[in-house]
Amino acid sequence: MKGVLVECRESGRIKEADKKRVLDEASRKRRARKALEALEQDNFHDDPHADLVMSKKIPKFQDNLDVSKNKKKKHKGADYFKAKYRKSFAQLLEEDKALRPDPPNYGSAQAPPSKFPDRHFCAVCGFPSNYTCTSCGTRMSYCTRIITRKAKRAAAAAHAMNLQQRLFHASCVASSKVAISKFDSSVYMPYEKLTSRIEIVKKRLNRPLTLAEKVLYSHLDDPQNQEIQRGVSYLRLRPDRAKRAAAAAHAMNLQQRLFHASCVASSKVAISKFDSSVYMPYEKLTSRIEIVKKRLNRPLTLAEKVLYSHLDDPQNQEIQRGVSYLRLRPDRVAMQDATAQMAMLQFISSGLKRVAVPSTIHCDHLIEAQIGGEQDLKRAKDINAEVYKFLSTAGAKYGVGFWKPGSGIIHQIILENYAFPGLLMIGTDSHTPNGGGLGGLCIGVGGADAVDVMADIPWELKCPNVIGVHLTGKISGWTSPKDVILKVADILTVKGGTGAIIEYHGKGVDSISCTGMATICNMGAEIGATTSIFPFNNRMASYLKSTGRAGIATEATKFQGKLLSPDHGCKYDDVIEINLDKLEPHVNGPFTPDLAHPISKLGENSKKNGYPMDIRVGLIGSCTNSSYEDMGRCAAIAKDALAHGIKSKIPFNVTPGSEQIRATIERDGIAETFRQFGGTVLANACGPCIGQWDRKDVKKGEKNTIVTSYNRNFTGRNDANPATHCFVTSPELVTALSIAGSLDFNPLTDSLKGADGKEFKLKAPFGDELPNKGFDPGQDTYDAPPADGTQVKVDVDPKSTRLQLLDPFDTWDGNDLKEMTVLIKVKGKCTTDHISAAGPWLKYRGHLDNISNNMFIGAVNSENSEMNKIKNQVTGEWGGVPDVARFYKSKGIKWVAVGDENYGEGSSREHAALEPRHLGGRAIIVKSFARIHETNLKKQGLLPLTFADPADYDKIQPTSKISLLGLKDIAPGQPIECEIKQADDIAPGQPIECEIKQADGKVHRIQLNHTLNEQQIGWFKAGSALNRMKQLAKQ
Repeated sequence: MKGVLVECRESGRIKEADKKRVLDEASRKRRARKALEALEQDNFHDDPHADLVMSKKIPKFQDNLDVSKNKKKKHKGADYFKAKYRKSFAQLLEEDKALRPDPPNYGSAQAPPSKFPDRHFCAVCGFPSNYTCTSCGTRMSYCTRIITRKAKRAAAAAHAMNLQQRLFHASCVASSKVAISKFDSSVYMPYEKLTSRIEIVKKRLNRPLTLAEKVLYSHLDDPQNQEIQRGVSYLRLRPDRAKRAAAAAHAMNLQQRLFHASCVASSKVAISKFDSSVYMPYEKLTSRIEIVKKRLNRPLTLAEKVLYSHLDDPQNQEIQRGVSYLRLRPDRVAMQDATAQMAMLQFISSGLKRVAVPSTIHCDHLIEAQIGGEQDLKRAKDINAEVYKFLSTAGAKYGVGFWKPGSGIIHQIILENYAFPGLLMIGTDSHTPNGGGLGGLCIGVGGADAVDVMADIPWELKCPNVIGVHLTGKISGWTSPKDVILKVADILTVKGGTGAIIEYHGKGVDSISCTGMATICNMGAEIGATTSIFPFNNRMASYLKSTGRAGIATEATKFQGKLLSPDHGCKYDDVIEINLDKLEPHVNGPFTPDLAHPISKLGENSKKNGYPMDIRVGLIGSCTNSSYEDMGRCAAIAKDALAHGIKSKIPFNVTPGSEQIRATIERDGIAETFRQFGGTVLANACGPCIGQWDRKDVKKGEKNTIVTSYNRNFTGRNDANPATHCFVTSPELVTALSIAGSLDFNPLTDSLKGADGKEFKLKAPFGDELPNKGFDPGQDTYDAPPADGTQVKVDVDPKSTRLQLLDPFDTWDGNDLKEMTVLIKVKGKCTTDHISAAGPWLKYRGHLDNISNNMFIGAVNSENSEMNKIKNQVTGEWGGVPDVARFYKSKGIKWVAVGDENYGEGSSREHAALEPRHLGGRAIIVKSFARIHETNLKKQGLLPLTFADPADYDKIQPTSKISLLGLKDIAPGQPIECEIKQADDIAPGQPIECEIKQADGKVHRIQLNHTLNEQQIGWFKAGSALNRMKQLAKQ
């Protein structure tokens, strides 16, 4: 043992008498065996400083040391030496626990005292010690290093720093007044405070803590009472420093999300191949839904499970269907190129550096159908180069994935790559619910909502009701999934689903393919539903596997009962029964998607109503019906016709949903069948479905009929011709009707005449649900954002006619809105297409001032029943709606617009709210709102108000003056009183009283209701939600 010196922290040498006392405690064999176990547990031999401090006489401890032979060998090396003394320490601690008195407070570095109250034993060498800290005099119990006499004391310090699970002796550090940095000389190291806090937490949790937990919990705002549950609770923390206030707020928000690794990704299955570092969240979602179920104490629907498992605060969130507002944490954001422009412009205005959740941009809306796929795509890339460059660079800079033009329609891309059972996603397109076909809750929103989620702000949604659709029987023959939603639209009408989620269930679900379920969910937007959803089943699992996501299918199967299906005995707010065995194919229209005609009555009803009987164009595809199954079944009908020597009588246009669908139907010969049938395969884009159609076969105003497998058929939507009668139906019926060329053809009962003059009946459609050879991905059209986009430059030319940076809207001045002019009183249906037309106007979606020139040009003026012709109440002249609005704005005249039922139905485009705000509007007063548009109005600082008595709509005339009073104390639940002389302050949930002053001097007083909550009232007062976000960031 010559030359050996043992040092304890801040202490002197060990006496030889003490060595002998320890050596005599037990036999060498038992001592060596116990010591080895203790050494292996503490990983002493892995210490990186071992080579630095060992001399030749004390060789490095080896993992393969056979200490059991030490009794026979007269071993005098360091290994034997250390084994003996470590063993004695471990043994004494184990044997004498009951005799040990409470130790003095040594901070988190303390060691349990032995049965010798005046001594402590080193955790490394096992020597008893009476040594004290040279800084404070407190006895210490841990050895810093076994070293030779020649070793420097720096080695001991390095070893002390390296010891895991031990903090510095708090009282020593705190008393030294060490500044946290040379630039913060008055702020001292907080170890003493942190140590005391972590001791509080350890007593509460009564379990060992990880290093991450020690650091995190030692910064708790309230360590005594803070709920701590990994993966569930949200922590209120006190960071030590931040670069600036905004960064501090963002850091706080990120730190508050404490995800237990095993809960977030126990299987390490990525949510998509493009998000390899983000894992499936099923365990986290399940733990959250268990919290909610304990609180509500009732069975939950599937929609509730998915929604409530994404609550920002599942412990305390008020949950009441149709009443409370939920604060949610969506899993991802999707934006199409028309709405993404304004969304990204708003995100840029927020000043944030990168999106907080996985987000993507999809280029599908700006490609006009003219000639065919390749030519139309090339033309679109040239025309829209400025916009595509802006979106791609903005995506790269802020961390948003970019799907290039030609990739396909946003909803098909989401289904193929991103959707999964249990997903909560928002998308800046009203048909985002398409993802419900894969068991996700996918909800259409405006761009401002997308900005909130990308900025890591909880997204707010009024707790929806849940309408159940119980399916029995099986789909067969000419009946298709499209007929299910056409029938539901017939039952609920275009506003019957407002404020509700449609949840499909029952044995009939299993007869519908995954893409068929997506079709049904997609068109749920036409009944005003928040979204739609199906429970996870084998059809979804098959689709996931065929699209390269077998791992997700496996994970979903594990959680099918707990999370991805409704509880037995759950209650729906309403239930619709549909027997698929008896469901007849439907054709809905024209001009509204809820005007249903069973195929057996279509001809009769069309003649009765004077619809043009001859069909001019047939169109299949779009986001609603462009799956491989849809294409295959239509091709089967086309082949049947070709086999009899006939083809489509009319132009037949096919829109593939994605590049993957296009490549696969080309490989499998389906596309060629359509060409032989007389069809044209268009670009992978929305095309005619959203009005991107350069139609030349009819003149504007010419009555004609078209049939489509699209989702909407509003006046002028597809071709900007208000006289076009558009009917929506299944792609199979579109194909059959295109062969016949007339609305009075019923393929279930009627015959066709072949080229040989013989009559034949079309066979019922058939086709593969999924391609036998697998999907062909086609061209790679995705650009992933770089890990660091700070160097990417995003330019917006001030002279551009396509793009314009946003200026903040003016804040509310705190005064009542008095004597406002009625810009327009709209008569009948007023969709977002009427408020902000698409088609040729899509090119201005990134330039608010230019696109505002289309405001209300499609709305019908009640005064003269004409579109885009209103009277200027100042000059008395007639003019276009945007022109008169600009005149009022230039004169500082505030105005309101008045509408009818379900105002703002249709697309999610927030331009229908941005344009009225930009041109001086302050309120929209209607009988009822569509959900998305009402939210968009709130986001932009406009007051969305509804008549307490719908009959009061008739009291407002174009010449009326509208005053909204009592706005100073607006609050949830308080009506707004519109009266000049006196009015009560308004509050959430209370109606507003409105004074209507007629030109002849008569005054009417009416009440107006609103649904603004406290947060939304803040948006109104700040001028917009974006303004409010900036205010909070400054605070």
